[in-house]
Amino acid sequence: MERFSPGSGQGRKSDTILRVDADDVRRNDVGGC
Repeated sequence: MERFSPGSGQGRKSDTILRVDADDVRRNDVGGC
């Protein structure tokens, strides 16, 4: 999670956003634990 820092990896911005989105979805699936 700390791997995705703002400003780091300009070329992987899309990948980071997609991964964060997936993480959010998984958290919601689990029940926001």
